[in-house]
Amino acid sequence: MGLYLDDDDLIARCFDRFEAVVSAAPEIETAAAFAEVMVRRGRHRDAAAFLKRSIPHRELLRGNALTLLAAGRYGAPEERMRAREYLVRASVGPVEMLERPALALFDAEARLRDGRPEAAKVLALRAAAGFRRLRTPLLEAAAFEAAGDVGAAYTLFRQCGATYDVRRLACANSLELPNAPDAAAPLGVLSAREREIAQLAAAGRSNREIANQLYIAQKTVEKHLASAFQKLGISSRTQLV
Repeated sequence: MGLYLDDDDLIARCFDRFEAVVSAAPEIETAAAFAEVMVRRGRHRDAAAFLKRSIPHRELLRGNALTLLAAGRYGAPEERMRAREYLVRASVGPVEMLERPALALFDAEARLRDGRPEAAKVLALRAAAGFRRLRTPLLEAAAFEAAGDVGAAYTLFRQCGATYDVRRLACANSLELPNAPDAAAPLGVLSAREREIAQLAAAGRSNREIANQLYIAQKTVEKHLASAFQKLGISSRTQLV
């Protein structure tokens, strides 16, 4: 929820406090979210390694489509192959389960990586239809995005309250952010906490001073500021000002 809501404090409480514990004994149920946090923070290798250790070796896996999709996006080639095999096995049966449209989305995203958008579109639209039947709109939105239908994806993400994805698509496609008077400003792409810290940093406050003022750890300030720099495409406080 923290990832979808772009709630940095919630992510910090659920990820930073437990990363060491979870990483010591990773489980497939937590892998998708933890890998996503790592990727957003630029830790792509850590995400791939975490996914590798999280996905068990079994004959059949069901109920973990999110993690298998994450393996397709962020995993090493061998983990992608293993994740796809699990989706193939789990998608077989008389009753449509989540793995069936997830397999279509998995393959669509693979086609996009290979530079084959038209082939990806066919698979992604098939996935979107399946996710709609199963009433999983966030995955349906991801499928529409893979199909190149940014408008449909944006609308679904917005209806679901997925703030991060609404901002991401708006920034990448020059779309208008809802209920955000300052959306045209560069700081509109930041979360509330990132914007608050960025404004204090631009005003000349040090990381220690910001931490003391907001009653948070200095390390937390550094993480939020690094994320803000990445979203804004800058690398210094001078550029931030």
